[in-house]
Amino acid sequence: MKKILRKQIIIPDKKRIFRFGIEAGKIYKVHVPHIPSEQDFVPTDRKLIEKLGLKKGEKVLVFAGGHGDWANALARKKMKVFYTDASKKMTSYAEKRFSKSKISSFRAREASLQPQLKKKFDWSFSFEPVPLEPSWNLTFALLRSLLNKKGAKFVYRERDDPFGPKINKEFEKIYGIKIRTKLELLFGIRHGKKQLKECNIITIKTNNEARKKVNIDLKVMNFLRKRKVLNTKDVRKMIKIFKISEKELQESIRRIKNLTEKVKPRVGMLSVVSLPKILG
Repeated sequence: MKKILRKQIIIPDKKRIFRFGIEAGKIYKVHVPHIPSEQDFVPTDRKLIEKLGLKKGEKVLVFAGGHGDWANALARKKMKVFYTDASKKMTSYAEKRFSKSKISSFRAREASLQPQLKKKFDWSFSFEPVPLEPSWNLTFALLRSLLNKKGAKFVYRERDDPFGPKINKEFEKIYGIKIRTKLELLFGIRHGKKQLKECNIITIKTNNEARKKVNIDLKVMNFLRKRKVLNTKDVRKMIKIFKISEKELQESIRRIKNLTEKVKPRVGMLSVVSLPKILG
């Protein structure tokens, strides 16, 4: 084992992150009986999947699915859609609305915890996941989307981008991926009125190397969250359990450091953990 030095770096405190997500879900579902029966902008565009850059038959994980209108619209275009939302009440509400739709499943799931497996879905998708933005939840949702076959799609009206050019560039640099934005005019209904709305479509494209890096990083972060100090024994244990090299572990810790220092959400929830630096 090579020389070990102690160094303070910042990593996400996942317990606090996930607690925020659960609380956000609780806050959101309290408003279910008081909000309109459908999403603020319901897509009706005949060329919806073409404009989004999707293809018929692709498997799409919809997170922060809300009322289910976008999930339903994609399912009607012959996409294999799996609806999720952090709120059990919202999930139940959406399932009742679209019980006869072609949506494959409805599940109450936290966005920052899915997908769990590599290449299970083609894309992760969400329309304006605003409740996730002031936390690490959206960052983790984006991170996990790199496990997909193709990546993720986000849709925002007007020119809004939750990450911004600077954060997009950091993500591209850390994981070797491509993030592109484009404006498209989409037909839809808002408050019962037909509209042609300019929407910002954000596409995150993954690749084999990015999938491998994220898979390692998620395992390492999960291992770290219960430890205040990472010792030599822990390093050896991770290398053995995760079947990675010392170099891969070193690179993973470096990516986690860059991720949490440079890709900060609007409201950061962080904890400082003492970690050793493995010198090459």
